[in-house]
Amino acid sequence: MSGLLILAILLAAFWFILVRPQRSRAREQQQLVQDLEPGDEIVSAGGLYGTIRQIDGEVIHVEIAPGLSVRMARAAIAGIVETEEEEEEPETPETDPDEPGIRPESRYPEDPVDGTS
Repeated sequence: MSGLLILAILLAAFWFILVRPQRSRAREQQQLVQDLEPGDEIVSAGGLYGTIRQIDGEVIHVEIAPGLSVRMARAAIAGIVETEEEEEEPETPETDPDEPGIRPESRYPEDPVDGTS
């Protein structure tokens, strides 16, 4: 009887650890493929990046370079490329090397090495 209980607990753990998350990911992927529209920038399962130009049922026409379009199966889309806006880097004041003051640290020694010691 205890062996049957342990087997049931292992099957339940297997379900929650492996099967349930996989079904969730499959549902998300299916929703992503259904929501595709022309103009979306995508990446294919093969690693090609491009922009969707036309959708004909299960076939998608993707422009991978200016003037170069390829046909691709709708199921071959791995994801939509999210374009992140670049953060602006804070401006660092430029200093004149001849001007006394704080200089940036160097990883090189101050004295040049000329081969004579």
